[in-house]
Amino acid sequence: MKTKYLILTSFCASACFSMPASAVGENNAAESFSYAQPINALPSRIGGSSRGATGAEIQVLVIAPDHTGLTIREQPTLYWYQSDPTDNDIEITIVDDSQIEPVLETRIKGSQTIGIHSLSLKKLNVKLKKDIEYRWFVAIINDQGQRSTDVITGGTIIRVDKSKINNGVAFTGTIRDKFLALARAGVWYDAIDTISAEINKTGNVELTKTRAKILSQVGLGDVVKK
Repeated sequence: MKTKYLILTSFCASACFSMPASAVGENNAAESFSYAQPINALPSRIGGSSRGATGAEIQVLVIAPDHTGLTIREQPTLYWYQSDPTDNDIEITIVDDSQIEPVLETRIKGSQTIGIHSLSLKKLNVKLKKDIEYRWFVAIINDQGQRSTDVITGGTIIRVDKSKINNGVAFTGTIRDKFLALARAGVWYDAIDTISAEINKTGNVELTKTRAKILSQVGLGDVVKK
């Protein structure tokens, strides 16, 4: 259970940041927008890769910033990227270090689809408490008997109260407007879900380009290129 993730605790520390000092409500053109990283946010993302049965290297990356990301939702949707098809099971785990058991530990069948995948916490009835930093992991299980061979990626997430981050700016309007407002307010996970859900429904090319820009801003350029 939780013990198999102890070797990864060094990649993150307790949340220590202030909300973005600027960007919310700015009237910059959409093309020049920037994701507003929370001030003093600490590094927290890891990524993994390994050789698959075909000899090809499979890479898995959480779609998370390289620091603790914010959400204002009790049941956000989490996203990750998979570089190659896999028949292996995929395990998603959410950990609260104050608890013995994981908040979530679930498996899904391996996917033959390359690209960005998601898991809705609402569908699993998993709720995040406010002001608690959670670590979450996506693991491709190469060998059930040798979990040390898992390909693991992970990030951190913290749910904050909406009143602390929006400074009176409503996250309304078009999908693009909502995405830009959330990104400029530093609400990573909700910004990514807002734009990705629409891309999944419509295949909108312009929104895909916009998402690619924010991914590049947090060091996920590899996802954009593939």
